[in-house]
Amino acid sequence: MSANVIARPDRFVFTVLFAAALVLGIAGFAPTYFLKYWFETPPLTLRVHIHALLFTAWLCLLLYQSVLIRTRNYATHARLGKAALLIVALMVITGFMVVLQKPRPTEAARAFIFTPLLSLVLFPLFVAAAIRFRRDAATHKRLMWLATMLFMGAPLTRLLVMAGVQLTPYLNHLVTYLLLLVPLLVYDLWRYRRLHPATLWGGLVLLVRHPIHEWIAFSPEWQRLAAALTG
Repeated sequence: MSANVIARPDRFVFTVLFAAALVLGIAGFAPTYFLKYWFETPPLTLRVHIHALLFTAWLCLLLYQSVLIRTRNYATHARLGKAALLIVALMVITGFMVVLQKPRPTEAARAFIFTPLLSLVLFPLFVAAAIRFRRDAATHKRLMWLATMLFMGAPLTRLLVMAGVQLTPYLNHLVTYLLLLVPLLVYDLWRYRRLHPATLWGGLVLLVRHPIHEWIAFSPEWQRLAAALTG
């Protein structure tokens, strides 16, 4: 069986996953960003606008890159991959600016920002690993998906709130994993009869963020650092 035939299921599955991420991102932030004119939500700062545009560009680029691979347009895929590096860098910079743009006066608020800040550190590392393994298509796609998953909890939580469902942060993350990580686990088990190494180790990194949060976010050291970072 040719490598192209072997790769076809991956191409379809990841195109669907990236499309789902784009729909989820737009739907989750529709009231506060994409459709805010009709929802009359509070105005946004320039840095939030820039960060939102970059995040949207990232989701659109992932989907378009997947389509390019499905249509065998490898040259354009490679050229756009270089442009993605600039988007990643700007996403991280503006992400830090957005998270740290306002004071966090309570212990809970200072603890809350630990996970998004950690995600902003992990995101470029996942993308760098994906680029390192760009010639290994299966690893490359999974690392890109896991990198994107770091931020998908935010739009999903907003969708749940719009639906009248109020969950704890841990339950919000659990729902995110059920909807976005579990399908990849199931696909890997069907496809390879085991978890792909990128899925296994990358998924563990995503999961281990939560005990790390409990260990560090409420510590005196983090509380002092977060207070200094947020003014």
